[in-house]
Amino acid sequence: IKNKGEILLWKKGLNSWLDLYEYHEILDEIGLNRREHPRVKLDGQAVIKVDEHTMIAQIFSISAGGFGITNAGNELSVGQSVSIEIASPSLYSDPITATATVQYITQKGVAGFKFQRIHLEAKNRIIDFINGYRKNLAA
Repeated sequence: IKNKGEILLWKKGLNSWLDLYEYHEILDEIGLNRREHPRVKLDGQAVIKVDEHTMIAQIFSISAGGFGITNAGNELSVGQSVSIEIASPSLYSDPITATATVQYITQKGVAGFKFQRIHLEAKNRIIDFINGYRKNLAA
């Protein structure tokens, strides 16, 4: 199938079929990735500021181009610009601050963000983490 976005999956307990890209664990298993930058798992938190609202979300993945969260709130919408602060012991020192755009939000509350403005030093910290993570996987 040329357009992978046409693939729908269903599992017991769901009310409807979902897009293949809703199942990140399956994408990892089959090696399918529609991302420009390699993304790896990350345990951490993101403080997301949207207009007058601030929300705290659990980060599950990160790349040099953006990050993904679970438990996306109702305050978010695709295309929206947000200010973020990412904190994780894996990213070494101070939290990373940046602005990002919401790229997608799934029915399960997973959201993906693309960095818009991020300091080069912060981006390099992310790249170093990804390279180390992938090197450990290969070992």
